[in-house]
Amino acid sequence: AIVMLSRAVVYSTAVIAAVAGASVARGKTAHAQDAPATALPSEEELQLVQAQVVLRHGWRAPLSVSKTFGDEASETAALSWGCPQDHIPKLKVKRHGEDFDLFNEDKQDTEQKMGNCYLGQLTTAGHDQMRAVGMKLRERYVPQLLDLNHRWRYQIRASSTASRRTAETTYQVVQGLVHGSTDPQNDVTVDVNVVEPNEETMYPRGTCGRLRTQFRQLRSDPHTAELKQEALEVLKEANVDSEYWKTRILASMCNTFSSMIANKLPLPGDMTPQHVERICDISGKEYYNVYSRPHMARLGIGRFLDVIKHRMQQRIAFERHGIQEDYIGVAHAHPMPRVFLYGGHDNTLGPLLVSLGVFDMKHPPMGSYMAFELYKKRVSPAQEETAPMYVKVHYNGKDLKLPGPCGNEELCSAHNFFKMIHPQIPAKYEEECHE
Repeated sequence: AIVMLSRAVVYSTAVIAAVAGASVARGKTAHAQDAPATALPSEEELQLVQAQVVLRHGWRAPLSVSKTFGDEASETAALSWGCPQDHIPKLKVKRHGEDFDLFNEDKQDTEQKMGNCYLGQLTTAGHDQMRAVGMKLRERYVPQLLDLNHRWRYQIRASSTASRRTAETTYQVVQGLVHGSTDPQNDVTVDVNVVEPNEETMYPRGTCGRLRTQFRQLRSDPHTAELKQEALEVLKEANVDSEYWKTRILASMCNTFSSMIANKLPLPGDMTPQHVERICDISGKEYYNVYSRPHMARLGIGRFLDVIKHRMQQRIAFERHGIQEDYIGVAHAHPMPRVFLYGGHDNTLGPLLVSLGVFDMKHPPMGSYMAFELYKKRVSPAQEETAPMYVKVHYNGKDLKLPGPCGNEELCSAHNFFKMIHPQIPAKYEEECHE
């Protein structure tokens, strides 16, 4: 069987305008929202109608070669990273609907390896981890949202950043979601869509001048220096040579040591998982220090938040009025997807969590997932066109309490949710980037 996960889409203001214009031409609007509710419905009154799941890739090999962790055991470990050596034949990467050779595009120099892994490659443990995430999603969404016995291949749409590890992450999540098995004999063919680098919205872009300026300023920020020194003190306490890590960002420390634990490799010096947890907590503080600054989250992840919002609005239009359109304002031949999967990074989830005001000051672990779920209140057929709609945000197994207009509740009316995220979406991205 083939999971028909549709073609890549260029998310732009022009695209959104085209969708809205096509809907208005039919006498309905894709921007329909529910009126603010005074009382939230019970779980029994709600029907789940859409889930958009943002993934952080699973455990990976380091992004740079280092055999200077300071002791013989960890230098040996640096040669012991294990990754699948073969391409996954059932993973089909598409860019604008055409086959795209991401694996050669993203492949590092063959001499730049850790163990048998290319730099940053999803490890064997990472593949297993993300399939398990898919199986968790299966428990949540089958059969509540997905009917795997009826045209299920059109109910899921997958995309990722143009990175081998995020594409493979998304692939494994689909396998766990669709057949719920660890047996590769059950695997299905999966299309994962990527876009051109200048079209990417799933992480902060260095092409945004304002972001570049703020990132440069952060290098000399006193609080950044304090956090770095705090992490180096943890390394000193653990008898780890910190010379290499002085030049690395805190996220790199957290990610590398976390992956070493997950891949059952010895940590350097006298480091323990507790030391790693402390370093990741410090990295979480740095994330907040970065993305809580004016414009950082808005310009870093706001356009992607807009994609999530508009896909919710399209589902609302479909549930209320039967309007079903593709993302360029053209009638779609297949049922509207119910589940969207996005393979991303810590620089996807971190800014999203800060934007929503729900960041827990923890570095988003590898294998994390964040689901934006859309619910419809069950009503009579005569009330379908005004059916109240609601949103939940589910993060790593927990429904988050949403602040601001959502009243610190786990369930928020779609109206109030859109009101909450509106300030985090840039109206004129290019202009704001150059201010």
